Amino acid sequence: MEINIFIVEILKTIAWPLVSLIIVLLLRKPVIELVSFLKKVKYQDLEFEFDRELDQIKEMNPSLTEISVDKFGDEIREKLMKLLSISPESTILESWRLLENKMIEFARLNKFDFPPAVWTMPLVLGGMLLNNKMLSNAQYNTLRSLKYLRDQVTHSKNETVTVSNALEYINLTVWMISYFNK
Repeated sequence: MEINIFIVEILKTIAWPLVSLIIVLLLRKPVIELVSFLKKVKYQDLEFEFDRELDQIKEMNPSLTEISVDKFGDEIREKLMKLLSISPESTILESWRLLENKMIEFARLNKFDFPPAVWTMPLVLGGMLLNNKMLSNAQYNTLRSLKYLRDQVTHSKNETVTVSNALEYINLTVWMISYFNK
């Protein structure tokens, strides 16, 4: 009689884990397909969309990659590549800083007389360049997306940027910098 009670207790103990395992195995393929539709990955307090955002930037402006990178752009890329080996996050921040500075220089060289506050707000400056036909909609949206990604990295408490993501970010910012350098 004790053996029967022992068997029943074992079955009670393993029933739910066994059912859960069977469900996971049966639903594995549909769950994998659903995961590909995820827009955000949330880890603790950080929602990070870096991969998807980079893909969207490239999709909305495929001609961006056709901009020839001049010697200045190559020098910037080389400098950023050295930083990339140390810290992908720092590379993102430095890439944005260089892009922002080049955009300001571009606007000043084109003799724009914007109010002083505009010069300290990169997206407003980008909007002013867009309104003055110095940027296309796609270029402005690229600028806005790059700023958004930079902000995500800045406010992240965890190291979440991969080397490949940082490399794509470098390429996108160098192409934008090359546009502003013409």
